[in-house]
Amino acid sequence: MVRRHAVQSLSYLDRDAWAAIREALQDEDSRARAGGALVVLHSVGGKASRDWPLQEKNSVVPILQDLLNDHDPEVGRNAQRALEGIASRSRTIVGP
Repeated sequence: MVRRHAVQSLSYLDRDAWAAIREALQDEDSRARAGGALVVLHSVGGKASRDWPLQEKNSVVPILQDLLNDHDPEVGRNAQRALEGIASRSRTIVGP
């Protein structure tokens, strides 16, 4: 639980936090992976919404896609929500 909360707090940090977020998404602990996916969701369109670099978005999309098939259903759900948030944010920036 502590690791998950620590990962979630990363969404309030600057762009240097993205390395730690990517690491959390690939952690052996499913709670850290689930928390990492929530951080991405909140960072692109949720409660902590803010602009973030395109290269960072591109770096987490393949990881999130892999997490869709995670053995922990919560990880898969959070990854799906994060990918939907990224897609929605991308449409907002680029247009329909």
